[in-house]
Amino acid sequence: MVFEGLEGDALAEFVYESAIQSPGFSQGCRHQSDIKLKAMVWARAAEGYYWKLGDERSRGENYQSVREPESKVVPISKNLLRSN
Repeated sequence: MVFEGLEGDALAEFVYESAIQSPGFSQGCRHQSDIKLKAMVWARAAEGYYWKLGDERSRGENYQSVREPESKVVPISKNLLRSN
């Protein structure tokens, strides 16, 4: 967990331990046989989206960088025409 300062295998182990100690895990979890793999996959995915405060961001793009550039053409709608 990023707030714990964990990464890599330590983060995966933290996710695993948190999952198996959660209330209802043994009664309701259908992934008990592959929980270690699931924990590792989720830990790796989280590392791509969360990082410690002060560190460089771990993913390169954000919403603004992948959006299409803004067009200077303003679409004319019926409401815009009525307002003039």
